[in-house]
Amino acid sequence: MTKRKNITKIFIGFAAAMTMITTSIVTYAAYGNRSQHVSAMNTAVPERAMYISKDGWRAQYEKNLFEVNETSDGAYFVYTSDCPGTCYVGFSVIDSKSPTEVLGRKTEHWNPDATIRSEGFFYGDNWSYSRRLNPVAGEVPVYQMYEAAEYNGKVFLAEIYQTMGNDEGMDSNISDSLSMLFDTLGFDHFAPQTEFSYYPGTYQYVYDEAVDGQVQLVTDTITLNPDHTGKMEMQDEVDFYWGSYQLFMDPAWNDRREFTIEGDTIYVNMDGNNWVEFTRVEEEDLE
Repeated sequence: MTKRKNITKIFIGFAAAMTMITTSIVTYAAYGNRSQHVSAMNTAVPERAMYISKDGWRAQYEKNLFEVNETSDGAYFVYTSDCPGTCYVGFSVIDSKSPTEVLGRKTEHWNPDATIRSEGFFYGDNWSYSRRLNPVAGEVPVYQMYEAAEYNGKVFLAEIYQTMGNDEGMDSNISDSLSMLFDTLGFDHFAPQTEFSYYPGTYQYVYDEAVDGQVQLVTDTITLNPDHTGKMEMQDEVDFYWGSYQLFMDPAWNDRREFTIEGDTIYVNMDGNNWVEFTRVEEEDLE
Protein backbone atom coordinates (compact mmCIF):
# COMPACT_ATOMS: atom_id res chain seq x y z
CA MET A 1 0.00 0.00 0.00
CA THR A 2 1.23 3.50 -0.80
CA LYS A 3 1.05 6.03 1.97
CA ARG A 4 -1.36 8.83 1.23
CA LYS A 5 -0.19 12.40 1.65
CA ASN A 6 -2.45 15.22 2.80
CA ILE A 7 -1.57 17.49 -0.09
CA THR A 8 -0.68 16.52 -3.65
CA LYS A 9 3.07 16.83 -3.85
CA ILE A 10 4.79 18.60 -6.75
CA PHE A 11 8.55 18.78 -6.51
CA ILE A 12 10.86 21.42 -7.95
CA GLY A 13 14.51 21.25 -8.91
CA PHE A 14 16.80 23.87 -7.47
CA ALA A 15 20.27 25.03 -8.59
CA ALA A 16 23.37 25.29 -6.41
CA ALA A 17 23.57 27.82 -3.58
CA MET A 18 25.26 31.13 -4.46
CA THR A 19 25.92 32.78 -1.14
CA MET A 20 24.93 32.82 2.53
CA ILE A 21 23.76 36.16 3.92
CA THR A 22 23.69 37.16 7.58
CA THR A 23 19.99 36.44 8.16
CA SER A 24 18.25 33.08 8.11
CA ILE A 25 17.69 33.32 4.33
CA VAL A 26 20.02 31.63 1.85
CA THR A 27 19.82 32.90 -1.74
CA TYR A 28 19.83 30.56 -4.73
CA ALA A 29 19.89 31.17 -8.49
CA ALA A 30 18.00 29.00 -10.94
CA TYR A 31 18.93 28.52 -14.57
CA GLY A 32 17.25 26.94 -17.55
CA ASN A 33 13.56 26.72 -18.38
CA ARG A 34 11.08 28.08 -15.89
CA SER A 35 8.41 25.94 -14.35
CA GLN A 36 5.22 26.09 -16.37
CA HIS A 37 3.39 26.45 -13.05
CA VAL A 38 4.72 30.02 -12.66
CA SER A 39 2.66 32.75 -14.27
CA ALA A 40 3.73 33.61 -17.80
CA MET A 41 3.26 37.26 -16.78
CA ASN A 42 6.39 36.92 -14.66
CA THR A 43 9.34 37.03 -17.05
CA ALA A 44 12.18 37.60 -14.54
CA VAL A 45 14.69 34.81 -14.01
CA PRO A 46 13.50 33.03 -10.86
CA GLU A 47 15.70 33.60 -7.85
CA ARG A 48 15.14 30.99 -5.19
CA ALA A 49 15.87 31.27 -1.50
CA MET A 50 15.81 29.01 1.51
CA TYR A 51 14.35 30.15 4.80
CA ILE A 52 15.96 28.45 7.80
CA SER A 53 14.02 28.58 11.05
CA LYS A 54 15.55 28.60 14.52
CA ASP A 55 13.05 25.82 15.34
CA GLY A 56 14.66 23.32 12.96
CA TRP A 57 12.47 23.60 9.87
CA ARG A 58 13.27 25.09 6.48
CA ALA A 59 11.43 25.96 3.28
CA GLN A 60 12.45 27.13 -0.19
CA TYR A 61 10.63 29.86 -2.07
CA GLU A 62 10.88 32.03 -5.16
CA LYS A 63 11.90 35.55 -4.21
CA ASN A 64 10.10 37.31 -7.06
CA LEU A 65 6.84 35.62 -6.03
CA PHE A 66 6.98 35.65 -2.23
CA GLU A 67 7.86 38.01 0.60
CA VAL A 68 8.85 36.59 3.98
CA ASN A 69 7.17 38.00 7.09
CA GLU A 70 8.68 36.61 10.27
CA THR A 71 6.72 36.19 13.50
CA SER A 72 7.72 35.18 17.02
CA ASP A 73 6.94 31.52 16.32
CA GLY A 74 7.44 31.16 12.57
CA ALA A 75 7.15 32.85 9.19
CA TYR A 76 4.58 33.67 6.53
CA PHE A 77 5.44 33.53 2.83
CA VAL A 78 3.13 36.11 1.27
CA TYR A 79 2.42 35.83 -2.45
CA THR A 80 3.29 39.16 -4.13
CA SER A 81 2.49 38.50 -7.79
CA ASP A 82 -0.94 38.93 -9.41
CA CYS A 83 -3.53 37.86 -6.83
CA PRO A 84 -7.21 38.75 -6.27
CA GLY A 85 -6.54 39.17 -2.53
CA THR A 86 -4.45 37.75 0.29
CA CYS A 87 -2.52 34.56 -0.51
CA TYR A 88 0.20 32.97 1.63
CA VAL A 89 1.81 29.89 3.16
CA GLY A 90 2.66 29.94 6.85
CA PHE A 91 4.74 27.68 9.10
CA SER A 92 5.04 27.98 12.87
CA VAL A 93 6.00 26.01 15.98
CA ILE A 94 3.53 26.46 18.83
CA ASP A 95 4.15 25.69 22.48
CA SER A 96 1.40 23.11 22.85
CA LYS A 97 1.31 19.33 23.02
CA SER A 98 -2.04 18.87 21.28
CA PRO A 99 -2.38 19.39 17.51
CA THR A 100 -6.18 19.11 17.75
CA GLU A 101 -6.35 21.84 20.40
CA VAL A 102 -4.30 24.15 18.19
CA LEU A 103 -6.59 23.44 15.24
CA GLY A 104 -9.63 24.00 17.41
CA ARG A 105 -8.44 27.48 18.36
CA LYS A 106 -7.50 28.36 14.79
CA THR A 107 -10.79 27.24 13.23
CA GLU A 108 -13.34 27.99 15.97
CA HIS A 109 -15.03 30.65 13.80
CA TRP A 110 -15.12 28.62 10.60
CA ASN A 111 -18.39 27.60 8.99
CA PRO A 112 -18.79 23.97 10.18
CA ASP A 113 -20.76 23.06 7.05
CA ALA A 114 -17.82 24.11 4.87
CA THR A 115 -15.08 22.57 7.04
CA ILE A 116 -13.47 19.27 6.05
CA ARG A 117 -11.57 17.37 8.76
CA SER A 118 -8.98 14.72 8.01
CA GLU A 119 -5.75 13.19 9.23
CA GLY A 120 -2.87 11.35 7.63
CA PHE A 121 0.86 11.04 7.10
CA PHE A 122 3.11 14.07 7.46
CA TYR A 123 6.81 14.18 6.65
CA GLY A 124 7.59 10.48 6.60
CA ASP A 125 5.85 8.24 9.11
CA ASN A 126 4.66 11.10 11.30
CA TRP A 127 0.97 11.80 11.75
CA SER A 128 -0.95 15.05 11.40
CA TYR A 129 -4.46 16.47 11.56
CA SER A 130 -5.87 18.91 9.03
CA ARG A 131 -8.81 21.25 8.63
CA ARG A 132 -9.82 22.60 5.23
CA LEU A 133 -12.26 25.42 4.54
CA ASN A 134 -13.68 25.50 1.04
CA PRO A 135 -15.29 28.58 -0.56
CA VAL A 136 -19.04 28.81 0.00
CA ALA A 137 -21.48 30.64 -2.26
CA GLY A 138 -22.36 34.03 -0.80
CA GLU A 139 -19.28 34.20 1.41
CA VAL A 140 -15.76 35.55 0.87
CA PRO A 141 -14.20 33.22 -1.76
CA VAL A 142 -11.36 31.84 0.36
CA TYR A 143 -9.65 28.46 0.45
CA GLN A 144 -7.87 27.89 3.75
CA MET A 145 -6.06 24.85 5.17
CA TYR A 146 -4.35 24.13 8.47
CA GLU A 147 -2.25 21.04 9.17
CA ALA A 148 -0.92 20.35 12.66
CA ALA A 149 1.45 17.67 13.94
CA GLU A 150 3.19 16.85 17.18
CA TYR A 151 6.76 18.09 16.69
CA ASN A 152 9.59 17.71 19.20
CA GLY A 153 7.35 18.24 22.21
CA LYS A 154 5.45 21.10 20.60
CA VAL A 155 3.08 21.48 17.64
CA PHE A 156 4.16 22.26 14.09
CA LEU A 157 1.44 24.19 12.27
CA ALA A 158 1.27 24.70 8.50
CA GLU A 159 -1.23 26.97 6.82
CA ILE A 160 -2.26 27.75 3.26
CA TYR A 161 -4.55 30.72 2.58
CA GLN A 162 -5.77 31.67 -0.89
CA THR A 163 -8.32 34.25 -1.92
CA MET A 164 -10.06 32.98 -5.04
CA GLY A 165 -10.90 35.24 -7.98
CA ASN A 166 -12.76 35.10 -11.28
CA ASP A 167 -9.70 34.22 -13.35
CA GLU A 168 -9.32 30.43 -13.34
CA GLY A 169 -5.82 30.60 -14.83
CA MET A 170 -4.62 33.02 -12.17
CA ASP A 171 -6.18 30.96 -9.38
CA SER A 172 -4.46 27.85 -10.74
CA ASN A 173 -1.05 29.56 -10.94
CA ILE A 174 -1.35 30.84 -7.38
CA SER A 175 -2.49 27.45 -6.07
CA ASP A 176 0.45 25.73 -7.78
CA SER A 177 2.95 28.25 -6.40
CA LEU A 178 1.61 27.90 -2.85
CA SER A 179 1.61 24.11 -3.08
CA MET A 180 5.15 23.98 -4.48
CA LEU A 181 6.44 26.12 -1.63
CA PHE A 182 4.59 23.96 0.89
CA ASP A 183 6.19 20.85 -0.57
CA THR A 184 9.75 22.12 -0.06
CA LEU A 185 9.28 21.94 3.72
CA GLY A 186 12.04 20.03 5.50
CA PHE A 187 13.24 19.38 9.06
CA ASP A 188 16.64 18.98 10.70
CA HIS A 189 15.26 16.57 13.30
CA PHE A 190 11.75 15.22 13.75
CA ALA A 191 11.64 13.27 17.01
CA PRO A 192 9.34 10.21 17.24
CA GLN A 193 5.83 11.31 18.13
CA THR A 194 4.52 10.27 21.54
CA GLU A 195 0.78 10.89 21.11
CA PHE A 196 0.16 7.30 20.01
CA SER A 197 3.02 5.61 21.84
CA TYR A 198 0.67 3.22 23.64
CA TYR A 199 -1.23 2.20 20.48
CA PRO A 200 1.26 -0.18 18.77
CA GLY A 201 1.02 -3.84 19.67
CA THR A 202 -0.77 -7.07 18.86
CA TYR A 203 -4.34 -7.59 20.02
CA GLN A 204 -6.39 -10.79 19.89
CA TYR A 205 -10.02 -11.82 20.08
CA VAL A 206 -10.44 -15.50 21.01
CA TYR A 207 -13.81 -17.22 20.69
CA ASP A 208 -15.50 -20.58 20.04
CA GLU A 209 -17.00 -21.32 16.64
CA ALA A 210 -18.91 -24.35 15.44
CA VAL A 211 -17.47 -25.78 12.21
CA ASP A 212 -19.01 -28.95 10.71
CA GLY A 213 -20.56 -29.79 14.03
CA GLN A 214 -17.29 -29.37 15.90
CA VAL A 215 -16.50 -26.50 18.27
CA GLN A 216 -13.21 -24.89 17.44
CA LEU A 217 -11.19 -22.20 19.17
CA VAL A 218 -10.69 -19.25 16.79
CA THR A 219 -8.24 -16.37 17.24
CA ASP A 220 -8.61 -13.11 15.32
CA THR A 221 -5.63 -10.76 15.47
CA ILE A 222 -5.08 -7.06 14.91
CA THR A 223 -1.54 -5.63 14.84
CA LEU A 224 -0.77 -1.91 15.01
CA ASN A 225 2.80 -1.00 14.00
CA PRO A 226 4.58 2.20 15.16
CA ASP A 227 4.65 3.58 11.58
CA HIS A 228 0.81 3.66 11.39
CA THR A 229 0.60 0.50 9.30
CA GLY A 230 -1.20 -2.58 10.54
CA LYS A 231 -2.57 -6.00 9.73
CA MET A 232 -5.89 -7.68 10.48
CA GLU A 233 -5.77 -11.48 10.52
CA MET A 234 -9.21 -13.04 10.53
CA GLN A 235 -10.58 -15.22 7.73
CA ASP A 236 -8.22 -13.28 5.48
CA GLU A 237 -5.21 -11.06 6.07
CA VAL A 238 -5.81 -7.38 5.38
CA ASP A 239 -3.22 -4.60 5.56
CA PHE A 240 -4.39 -1.20 6.73
CA TYR A 241 -3.29 2.17 8.07
CA TRP A 242 -4.40 3.48 11.44
CA GLY A 243 -4.98 6.97 12.76
CA SER A 244 -6.29 8.44 15.98
CA TYR A 245 -9.62 6.63 15.88
CA GLN A 246 -10.03 4.94 12.50
CA LEU A 247 -8.56 1.98 10.62
CA PHE A 248 -8.19 2.73 6.89
CA MET A 249 -8.82 -0.63 5.26
CA ASP A 250 -8.21 0.15 1.57
CA PRO A 251 -5.58 2.11 -0.42
CA ALA A 252 -8.09 4.88 -1.20
CA TRP A 253 -8.90 5.27 2.52
CA ASN A 254 -12.63 4.97 1.80
CA ASP A 255 -13.29 1.80 3.84
CA ARG A 256 -12.90 2.94 7.44
CA ARG A 257 -13.58 1.29 10.78
CA GLU A 258 -13.73 3.17 14.03
CA PHE A 259 -11.77 2.01 17.04
CA THR A 260 -10.91 3.11 20.53
CA ILE A 261 -8.18 1.94 22.91
CA GLU A 262 -8.62 1.67 26.66
CA GLY A 263 -5.63 0.30 28.51
CA ASP A 264 -4.71 -3.05 26.94
CA THR A 265 -7.97 -3.36 25.01
CA ILE A 266 -8.88 -2.14 21.55
CA TYR A 267 -12.55 -1.96 20.59
CA VAL A 268 -13.18 -2.12 16.83
CA ASN A 269 -16.48 -1.42 15.08
CA MET A 270 -16.40 -4.32 12.65
CA ASP A 271 -19.77 -3.81 10.96
CA GLY A 272 -22.40 -1.19 11.63
CA ASN A 273 -22.49 -1.03 15.41
CA ASN A 274 -20.85 -4.41 16.07
CA TRP A 275 -17.98 -3.54 18.40
CA VAL A 276 -15.48 -6.35 18.98
CA GLU A 277 -13.05 -6.39 21.90
CA PHE A 278 -9.43 -7.37 21.24
CA THR A 279 -6.95 -7.75 24.11
CA ARG A 280 -3.26 -6.91 23.90
CA VAL A 281 -0.91 -9.90 24.00
CA GLU A 282 2.82 -9.77 24.67
CA GLU A 283 5.17 -10.91 21.93
CA GLU A 284 6.35 -13.91 23.93
CA ASP A 285 2.73 -15.08 24.29
CA LEU A 286 2.02 -15.11 20.55
CA GLU A 287 1.62 -18.52 18.99
